[in-house]
Amino acid sequence: MDLNAPISTTNIFGFMIVFMIITTVFFIYHARKTKKNMYYTGSGLCGSMAFAFLVGALGQYLLSLILLAVSALFGIIVVYPRAMRAMPEEVAKAKNTVDTSESIRFKDFFSVNAMVKLEKKYGEYKAMVIWSAVGTVFFVPVLFVMVLLRVISLPFGVGAVVFAFISGLTMYRRMRKGL
Repeated sequence: MDLNAPISTTNIFGFMIVFMIITTVFFIYHARKTKKNMYYTGSGLCGSMAFAFLVGALGQYLLSLILLAVSALFGIIVVYPRAMRAMPEEVAKAKNTVDTSESIRFKDFFSVNAMVKLEKKYGEYKAMVIWSAVGTVFFVPVLFVMVLLRVISLPFGVGAVVFAFISGLTMYRRMRKGL
């Protein structure tokens, strides 16, 4: 594979379409599991972004950019505030229902259960670093595939890993308000 080849728009749009569809399915699954409408809103956001990337893949770049801007605006105005209110509530609910004497399982990291168990076992700061590191490890294979497909460059991928780790730390601090 020639790593000096130019980045293909087909790779970028194709990868983002698949990524947004997977994210949409994850949000729908989480909405059905938790019975919270906020996750349906998130799935709608990701679905609209997948559609915008599909429009871009078909060569309508300006329309794609407009659809992405509208989706981002919807995310900032509607989805983000709802998520910031719901996260501490989920953690508070999990604190009362999670058995902290159980060991931490892989599936706990797809909910706030891991956060509650880590906090009980290691304390706030160690739990915050572990939670963020595990989240970053889940993100690294996606970035690796993006670098291999020439969707992003290697320096951008490394920067994204650092950003993901720092974002995990700040999200943990926000969610911790429920503990």
